[in-house]
Amino acid sequence: MKRSVSIAAAVGATLLLGGSLFAASENVSPARQGRARAAEPSQTARSQERFQSVSLRVDNMSCAACPTIVKRSLERVDGVIEADVSYRTKSARVTYDATKCSAKDLIEATAGMGYPSSVIE
Repeated sequence: MKRSVSIAAAVGATLLLGGSLFAASENVSPARQGRARAAEPSQTARSQERFQSVSLRVDNMSCAACPTIVKRSLERVDGVIEADVSYRTKSARVTYDATKCSAKDLIEATAGMGYPSSVIE
């Protein structure tokens, strides 16, 4: 009798808190708890959707100062986390928050400084 009361109490507490029955019950194996948690999108998965990286081919870079100008123009875009620009390969690798900007915004930023760019597929 005591066991059925503890399970009923666990189910009631779970329903009140809006949690998962598998996570609240002490009689469920860790493997089954893992399956119950796997159905929810993880924080890492949401981060990967939010943070994107793109490679850009950057035209008109003709001197050693050009990558600095391109990098600064990219870093001024709201949402850009990191920008690495290479004079040697005439390219930029940009990591950005997709909820704040897009690849189009990055292309517009470099073009506005005289360095047209395009996404490298």
